[in-house]
Amino acid sequence: MKEGDKMESRVKDIEYKGRTIMFIDFEKCTPDQIFEVIREGKKFIAKKPRESVLTLTHCSGLYYTHENLQVFKEWVLFNHPYVVAAAIYGLSGILRIGYKFVIQFTKRVIPEFPNQEAALEWLITQTHE
Repeated sequence: MKEGDKMESRVKDIEYKGRTIMFIDFEKCTPDQIFEVIREGKKFIAKKPRESVLTLTHCSGLYYTHENLQVFKEWVLFNHPYVVAAAIYGLSGILRIGYKFVIQFTKRVIPEFPNQEAALEWLITQTHE
């Protein structure tokens, strides 16, 4: 698998119980990979209608730096007009602290879940109607 293919596959639509969910996979990403995933995510979500997207973000083993924090704040602000509901899982330790800072800064509601299944179950109950 080429590097470009790997990054592209980290942002995709998945189907869960009849609902389409945008999956953003930051699992074990290095700082450079984080920037690439976010670039890809911006292109991907910008093609969607506003207020139409459910997002699920996976962060297990993400390599956290202070610079990443700013990039994540910008990403969360950028995607807000497109998102009906968002969920995140895979946070621990310093990642959880960074997540709380991003949430506080952006004033977004993005609940944290212990695993993918719990996050998906919650997401499919969310609507914008």
